[in-house]
Amino acid sequence: MDSRPQRQKGVTKIEWILLGLLIAIVATGLTMVVLKADNAQNAMKASAIPVMEALNRYRAANGSYPDSLERMVPTYLPELPNCSPSPPRPRMAYVVSKDSGAYELHCYVSLFLKQRYSSKTRSWEVYD
Repeated sequence: MDSRPQRQKGVTKIEWILLGLLIAIVATGLTMVVLKADNAQNAMKASAIPVMEALNRYRAANGSYPDSLERMVPTYLPELPNCSPSPPRPRMAYVVSKDSGAYELHCYVSLFLKQRYSSKTRSWEVYD
């Protein structure tokens, strides 16, 4: 007669609990990453509003948009704009189309997320 304990087949309760705990931890981590990216995106768009307003004032006064944001400091902007109010603070990129005269603002929101605002479409879009 064999006195060894019988091995249970299938998944034990503790394994189910550990699996549930692992899923909860991963879901919480993903939610935090998404919320952080969303907050960074909202902060970036908020920091772009004064730049857009200054560009419109510059255009009203000069007939066209400036060729660089540096030309607007300090008359229209107190300093060159950043994409984020908190570190790291990448500079906001600015491009004017020679053909249409419209401008674009470009910002890195996070490592994998870049946004572009077009004065032509008056909208933001994600791009690579």
